[in-house]
Amino acid sequence: MPGQAQWDESLSARVLLRTLEGVEGLEAQLEDLRLRYAEREDVPGVALLLRCCSMLTSGFKQLLIEDSRRALEAPESDKRRERRIQRAQTSNRPVELDGNLEASVALLRRFEDQLRLRLELISEIHGQPFDAISGPYRRLAKALPGDRDIEIIFKPSPATLYEIWFKVLDDLRVLAAARLGEDMAGVFDRLPRLMAIEYPWHYERDTFMHAVIAHEIGHIAFVNNQKGDQIWLDTAAGRLDTKLTAGYRRWFIEFACDMLACRMLGPAYAIALIEHTLGQNIWFEPAAKKGGTSHPPLRTRVRKMEVEVARFFQSEDNGQPLHDSLKVAKAVTDHWMKMLPDDEGIPGIAEPVIDDALEKLGEADILGEAEYAVGTFRDQIPAVWSALTAGVAPAEIVYGRDREPREATDPQVRSSWSEPCDWRSILNGGYLRWLAEDKERSLPDLLRRGSALTNERIERCAHIQGSIELSELHRAMLEQHKALGQLAVQIES
Repeated sequence: MPGQAQWDESLSARVLLRTLEGVEGLEAQLEDLRLRYAEREDVPGVALLLRCCSMLTSGFKQLLIEDSRRALEAPESDKRRERRIQRAQTSNRPVELDGNLEASVALLRRFEDQLRLRLELISEIHGQPFDAISGPYRRLAKALPGDRDIEIIFKPSPATLYEIWFKVLDDLRVLAAARLGEDMAGVFDRLPRLMAIEYPWHYERDTFMHAVIAHEIGHIAFVNNQKGDQIWLDTAAGRLDTKLTAGYRRWFIEFACDMLACRMLGPAYAIALIEHTLGQNIWFEPAAKKGGTSHPPLRTRVRKMEVEVARFFQSEDNGQPLHDSLKVAKAVTDHWMKMLPDDEGIPGIAEPVIDDALEKLGEADILGEAEYAVGTFRDQIPAVWSALTAGVAPAEIVYGRDREPREATDPQVRSSWSEPCDWRSILNGGYLRWLAEDKERSLPDLLRRGSALTNERIERCAHIQGSIELSELHRAMLEQHKALGQLAVQIES
């Protein structure tokens, strides 16, 4: 029978072997994912995460090999080994690993746990139907002040919620700094901020419903420069006690992100939120009335958005009436915003404080270039409806060639006879027109047609997806044309 020291060394060797096998298994999974997504140019966030995980896996594997070599070259003393064995005997616990390997193995276990979470995140990502809007939503997040360097992974989930994961790389950076050194941590500091947004997988093809993503981007805007939290604390000071200030902060954040989502995306967000939650039976959650939930009552959220949605349909400053298509769109929007019974309001004295804080937040420069101009909505929705009526993809706004080119509404685009339609106008116009048609159907007809109506909606979404892709291609080509023109001027000068 082998002695205790021999058995102890054998145990350490076997643990080392199994740990290395685990790391090599992770390497194989990373390589499989790299090959799977090698030709997907539409997922830069996935490529970034794979590079980071591969870099860390290689570093930790090399670290483990070096530590094991040092352990073999300089084994611990007999006296230290005896102390470890004695501790195990007196505490009735298994013999501990060689002290030279124990810390490395424990850290590697933490790394494996964190890495497997990331592998699960990208084991299944958005498909082709979602691809048409993944780029515009990423660009919307990049347009937020101070956040040009950001990447987002869109992940279908079996859950029925839209959720955001803010710090995909942060835990990996902590592990890198702990064992691979500050130089490796510095590499992470120079990388883009990586986030992930999960959405219900059964909505994959429903472009209209994905307007809810604007709320998650609203969370990014809220935390970017800490203005939102400071506004809440300043407004609540002296009016709410510490407990209420902390408790209603969660509700204020949700109201704020609803407001920001409306300003970034227009009425489509508010209606999509209502549609998304109708089947979840959470409109009448009793605990929400008492402030016992992380999110405020949904009826209250809708009421708070009414002012923001109404901005898009206010009469023109010059007194001109709204275009007929905008009148219909307004009627549809009002129908959905008033679909549910009035809420009972926020209990106690918190509501006026929340309202004041929301007003101050609206006056702050939170969105920058990410805001969707009301004028763009009013100008382009009639053109989108006209194109849809004619069966044409509403991808561009054509001004006609019987007069001089006009200044494009987008300052990044040169003067032209046409310009790409803002993708948010395509989304709002397509969504509101679909709902206008839906509003004319009777309830028995809606129930009777069921899945057939769902298929019609998915077909309409596919048309909108294609229109957005054409618009984005037009925009990208104009930007390339402008960049090449500037390059030519520099060369000539």
